Amino acid sequence: MPAHAIDVVPSGAARRGRSAFNLRENFTCSTAALESYAFAQWEPVIYDAMVVAASIEYADRSFPRPKLGWSREFTVRVPVLEPLRWTDRAVYDTLQDAASFLTGDSRTFEFVLRNGETPRPPQDCLQFSITTDAVMAFSDGMDSRAVAGLTAQALGRKLVRVRVGSKVGGRPEPGETLPFAAVPYNVKASGETSARSRGFKFALISGIAAYLAGASEIVLPESGQGIFGPALVTSSAQAYPDFRSHPLFTMRMERVLAALLKRPVRFVFPRIWSTKGETLKAYAALS
Repeated sequence: MPAHAIDVVPSGAARRGRSAFNLRENFTCSTAALESYAFAQWEPVIYDAMVVAASIEYADRSFPRPKLGWSREFTVRVPVLEPLRWTDRAVYDTLQDAASFLTGDSRTFEFVLRNGETPRPPQDCLQFSITTDAVMAFSDGMDSRAVAGLTAQALGRKLVRVRVGSKVGGRPEPGETLPFAAVPYNVKASGETSARSRGFKFALISGIAAYLAGASEIVLPESGQGIFGPALVTSSAQAYPDFRSHPLFTMRMERVLAALLKRPVRFVFPRIWSTKGETLKAYAALS
């Protein structure tokens, strides 16, 4: 199993014998995008959580998997504002379990004290006069549009859509008070294309949005084939099952979010026992 040691650094180089995840060069955090999440008082742990997720993504996308086999071993040192919070056994163990289970890699974290101010949105409260019940990761695909439409039929504007697609179409017009948000950070990395960590990124961002909006549920738009199929049928003999939308992974992310943010949130699958065709047919039947 190839082993890689990574230091997350604000700028500059890593310690000798380790690779650097340079936040100045390889990590972009948009405070403008963060404003759409600031339904409640902003907390520094949110920024630290994004850096931790970004370190998982950087490691996953930067180091090629072995030609014979799948797993890699990562040791990552991450600076955070509250090291004791992250080294608490409930937080550390659930984080390690979820990240390793999703990507099929072995992961060890070291949390050290971060110096400097925490980036934050310039305002503490987005002017929503409604209660948020659920959050959903929204792309430009048919599943997202169909399930968002079906869910909004029941919840209306109590559904927050976290946009994970890149297209402009479907976004609210300027000044329109639709609960619609964007992923607030981006990681620059290359070298490995399997990118299983994308599931961790979207699950965490949805969890952060649910936490700040006071929502109790995170809606996953996949139909049954999209939930179970990738875990049942792998792309090659050596590939690890793909659990990105599987309840076995979201169950682990529920534990991470509950331990870290001290508030329970539940991932729900409203179309888990439907085919994609049945979901689209139900959506097309809406007025």
